[in-house]
Amino acid sequence: MRPIFHNIYKHPLLSETDLQNISALHEQAGFAKGDIILKAGCIANEYYLLETGLVRAFLINYNEDEITTGFFAGGKIIISPSSLF
Repeated sequence: MRPIFHNIYKHPLLSETDLQNISALHEQAGFAKGDIILKAGCIANEYYLLETGLVRAFLINYNEDEITTGFFAGGKIIISPSSLF
C-alpha cells in the first residue's frame, strides 16, 4: 500500500485492514503537465489523491479568462465539491 493512504485517511478508528480495503477501491492514474482533469461542463465522478506534484484549480469567466481558484499540492485530495456533490 502506498504511503499516501496513511496520510489521507488518517483516523484513529481506521485499522491497517481498513486502509488496505480503502486502497483496493482506488485506481492509480497519471497526468502530465498541462492535462485537464475535469473539463468545463463535465460532472466529477471521482476525486483524486495527489501523491506528488501541483495541481491548479481554475474557472473560465465570461471573457474566457482563466481565474485561478486554488492549488493542490502532493499529499492532498483533489476534489471539486460543487461538481461531485
